[in-house]
Amino acid sequence: MTPSPAIEARGLFKSFQRGVEREFRLIDLLPFVEKPQHTFDALEDVSFQVERGETLGVIGTNGAGKTTLMRLLLGVTRPTRGELILRGRTVGLLDVGGGVHPDLTGRENIYFAGAFLGLDEATITARFEDICRFAEVERFPGFLDTPGRRFSAGMMARLAFATTLYADPEILIVDEVLAVGDAAFRAKCLEALNHKRADGLTVVLVSHNLEQVEDFCHRVLWLQGGQREALGPATEIVPRFREQQAVAPLR
Repeated sequence: MTPSPAIEARGLFKSFQRGVEREFRLIDLLPFVEKPQHTFDALEDVSFQVERGETLGVIGTNGAGKTTLMRLLLGVTRPTRGELILRGRTVGLLDVGGGVHPDLTGRENIYFAGAFLGLDEATITARFEDICRFAEVERFPGFLDTPGRRFSAGMMARLAFATTLYADPEILIVDEVLAVGDAAFRAKCLEALNHKRADGLTVVLVSHNLEQVEDFCHRVLWLQGGQREALGPATEIVPRFREQQAVAPLR
């Protein structure tokens, strides 16, 4: 029996209301005229599926709907219409500094992030040394006792990725986090994800780094204006996107 896909998206729409626009008079400022709100579709009839152990890259220009899609996948918001099914424990790695508390030390932040990812204290303690080893904290003396507000972007990325990796997700949503930090650590992260994929980890990667997407992803979803422009092998879709961007008029 063929296993069900890890992710199924069927006809996803996500609509937002633009805020009320107020037109003030120049003389006395009041009264003002309220213009009607406008509804726009950040996503419009987007469908795709991701098999278990597969990596799907998501590309597109700014405003294409990539972030909205990531928020739907993580349950931060719900689709206006359509159906989204995720089969497996889903974890997101979207914002380098999003999981770092500025008043907690590196050590405390590992426990804080681990708890946020659903791990109990005993599990975090059992994996603590592995997390530190992967993040290479020995390269940064005093890191574990330093408050989060003093972390660099690279230090945040190390902490966030290492903790997420050892949370053992079944579906991992990654948005541009691998764009920071040094090249050696980024390569180490991709290698670790490759090993996890062999064990069935499903990855959705959003990135403007087209070389990374082309090298790491099996297939690519190209979003444009909230719609699915193309979906197919990374080696086909990424060159098409590059070509389109090369001839696109300047705005």
